[in-house]
Amino acid sequence: MRKYLFVPLLLLGLMFVMADSASAADGYFYQVNQNQTTAKVGDHVQIEVVVDTIPSDQGYSLDNVTVQAYITPRLKVENVSTTYGTYENGTWYLGDGYYGTATATFYCLVNGTGTLTGQFYLRANNDENWDNNYARIDIDVPFTDLKATARAPTRLSPGQTFNYTVTIVNMGVENATNTQMQINLPSTVEYQSYTADKGTFDPQTGIWTIGTLAYDNDDNENDDPLGENATLTLTLKVKPDAAAGQYNITTLTTCDLSLLSVFQASPTRALTVLDTNRVQLLISNPTGVRQRHVIYLTIIDGSTTIKRSYNFYLGAGGTRTITLGNLHRGAQIKITQYTYNAERTSKTIQYKQKITSNAHQNEKITTVQNVRGRQRQAIKRITRATINNQFQIIYT
Repeated sequence: MRKYLFVPLLLLGLMFVMADSASAADGYFYQVNQNQTTAKVGDHVQIEVVVDTIPSDQGYSLDNVTVQAYITPRLKVENVSTTYGTYENGTWYLGDGYYGTATATFYCLVNGTGTLTGQFYLRANNDENWDNNYARIDIDVPFTDLKATARAPTRLSPGQTFNYTVTIVNMGVENATNTQMQINLPSTVEYQSYTADKGTFDPQTGIWTIGTLAYDNDDNENDDPLGENATLTLTLKVKPDAAAGQYNITTLTTCDLSLLSVFQASPTRALTVLDTNRVQLLISNPTGVRQRHVIYLTIIDGSTTIKRSYNFYLGAGGTRTITLGNLHRGAQIKITQYTYNAERTSKTIQYKQKITSNAHQNEKITTVQNVRGRQRQAIKRITRATINNQFQIIYT
C-alpha cells in the first residue's frame, strides 16, 4: 500500500514544477519594414522592427532574448523607441520570460548614397526555430555627380566692378533634374547684372534655376564622363565703403537626386578687398588745337608724400593717362597745370581734366580764348582733390 501512495505524490510534484515554468516558443520577425524604399541625403526615415512568438501565450516564453541591429553608418540612427525592453548600442534587450509582440522603431538620418541596409538578428536561449531569426531592409539612395568651379578676381578695390563666373557639369551616370544653385553674396558686394547659357538667375533670392543637366550616355570607355554643363556670369560691384578684408561668395547646389559630393558641387570663392583704390589722372584735348601740358603733382597719402612732374604734347582729340597710384581713403591730391598753345597763331584752348578711381570719377573742363601761339602764354590751373571714405573724388 505504501508504494502506491508514492505515485500520486510524485505526480503532484511534477504538476507543481510544470506550473512554475513555461515551455519554449518560436521567436520570429513578424515584420520589418521602412517608411520609404528610396531617399535623398538629408531625409529622415523610419525602420519598424516587430518580433513575435509562436504560440503567443504566457505559457510559452523565451529567455535571454535580444535583437542585434546592424545598420550601415550612412544611415545614422538618431533615436530608437521600443514598446517593450530597452535598446542600447545596437542591441534591443527583451530579457527573460518574453512572449508576444513587441516593436522597435528606428529613426534614422540618410547621410550617404548607394544601397543602405539594415540587418537584424533575433537571438534567444530556448528558441525552437532559428530559420526565421534574420531580417533585412534596403533603402536606395540614387545619386549623381555634379562638379562646379567658380572664378573671380582675388584682389579687389572698393567700388570695383568685376565678373563672377560659375560653371557646373554633370559627371555622373544619372540625369540631374531640377538642378539649382543658391549663390550667397557677401554684404560688401552688390549685384549688377547676369548672363547665363542655361536657366535663369533671380537676384532677389540668389537662386540660379538650371533645370536638367543630362549625363553622358556614350558607352565609349575612353571618353571622359563629361555630361551637360551650364555657365552663369554675374556682374558684381564691391561697395565703395567696403572695409578691407576677406569675403566669401558661397554656393549650395541641389537637384532631385543626392549628390556624390555636395562640396564639389558647391564651390566657395574668396575675395580679398583692399584698403586702397587705383587713382588716375586723364588729360584730354577735345579740340583741333595742338597743346603742350606741364603738370606738377603732389600727393599726400597718410604719412607718404609723392611728388612728380610731366611734360607732354596733345594733338587733336588726344588723351594722356597718368596713374597716381593705389591711394587710401583721405589721400590729398594737388595738381598744378600749365597749358600752352602749340600752334603758331592765337587759338581757343580747351582741355578736360578727369580724376578717376574704381569707385568714382570727377572732372573739370577749362576753356580759355585767344591764347597766344608758339607757347608764349601759359594757362595756369591749380586743382585740389580729396578721396573720401567711399573713394569718391571730391574737389576742394
